[in-house]
Amino acid sequence: MKRAVDIVVLSDVQLGSNLCKSKELLNYLESVEIGTLILNGDFICFAKLQETPLPKAHIQVIQKVLKIASEMTKVYYLSGDQDAKLKKQLNSPFNQFHFRDNLNLQLKGKSYWIFHGDVLDFSLLGPSFGRNIHQYNYRQLVKYNTIHKKISRLLGFTAFQKNTTKTANYIQQFEDKALRMASYHSCDYIICGHTRQAQMKTKEINGKKVTYLNAGDWQNHLTALEYKWNHWSIFEYESSDYQHLNTNSPSKIDSFNYEVNAFTPASTQIIEDFLRVNTLRIAR
Repeated sequence: MKRAVDIVVLSDVQLGSNLCKSKELLNYLESVEIGTLILNGDFICFAKLQETPLPKAHIQVIQKVLKIASEMTKVYYLSGDQDAKLKKQLNSPFNQFHFRDNLNLQLKGKSYWIFHGDVLDFSLLGPSFGRNIHQYNYRQLVKYNTIHKKISRLLGFTAFQKNTTKTANYIQQFEDKALRMASYHSCDYIICGHTRQAQMKTKEINGKKVTYLNAGDWQNHLTALEYKWNHWSIFEYESSDYQHLNTNSPSKIDSFNYEVNAFTPASTQIIEDFLRVNTLRIAR
């Protein structure tokens, strides 16, 4: 029997990467009835698709998400740094599928600001870069972060890589910046991804309580944010909970055409092209 969850937030799935735990994610998606699904960036790693074929299990996850949208579940796809190609589709909804770079929600009188978080990277270079980061709007963050990435590529480095010994320091600074931004923009909650570290923490800033949430990832930690009964929690995947599922079930790739044809407006072209091309490149 499926669990009913009002909102599910996923981040850093990175379909296309060999680190992605796609079968586990598919198990999870099959086990829940979702009211709203938020894919908070880096759902697809387009860079990897240029190197290797897309595995069948990864295609199945995409199909499952499209199927969820076809069943009238509202799906928000927020762009991250690994799926920036989808930015051309921002604000182009089809059926229940919506592309955004960030999302503002109101839940039970509380305001939420949701975005992937890569736009905060440039501010973590040092105090002179990030002192007033909380005062920027999202468009300004995108602009400055784009400049930062270009400079980093020219110099051959990226500050505070998440796989270095500075990880803990990076995450702490990231969370502090996000909380300050939420407070400055009068938000009660801010939800990010990017750090791949699931988190729930509340801090009082200027007399106002602000909550930071992070959905983690589906490469190392296999976590998600769930909102049910007016309460947020972190879901952690446990393989023992899904042992009853038949992991050797036949491939659902044959249903590909049906899934894609369910969405015909021009705004779906990038998803249709992506799926059609990569179905031909499925790993054997």
